[in-house]
Amino acid sequence: MTTAIRSIEAAAFSVALLPSLLHAAPSVVVPARAVAGTHTCAYPEAANREDLQGDVLLRYDVDASGRTTHVVLVKSSGYSLLDRAALRCVSTTWKNVPATRDGIKVASLSHNALVRFKLSAGPTAAAIPKAIRVALALAILVVLACLVIWRRGPSPHGG
Repeated sequence: MTTAIRSIEAAAFSVALLPSLLHAAPSVVVPARAVAGTHTCAYPEAANREDLQGDVLLRYDVDASGRTTHVVLVKSSGYSLLDRAALRCVSTTWKNVPATRDGIKVASLSHNALVRFKLSAGPTAAAIPKAIRVALALAILVVLACLVIWRRGPSPHGG
């Protein structure tokens, strides 16, 4: 019976401490943030040549030293080439200032990253196969030659 009374007393003592714990000063938490200039990803050359575009949604953690860890794919761009490039970029090149709690560096979990691979206006010349570029150049030359002949008018020899 003495053991049961001691347990009840210990529980009552713990409950009695709750109000003071609840009114303790809140922690000052500063979230992790990017180191300027490190949160960009290069466009994969192969994706550029093939005119691949898309958004990759990733989730990652930041450890107490600011390193990006546990990078996982949440939503695919639809192209494994872009997805792999985003995972590699965020895992290896992104740098962060770690979060702090009461001035002490701490890990922070479940950050979201949207890596957008978007081509600017139209395909690049390198994306157009060489045979098509040559055919287009020849077609332009033929059109120009026809315009020159047409501007000269009919041949004096009746042709």
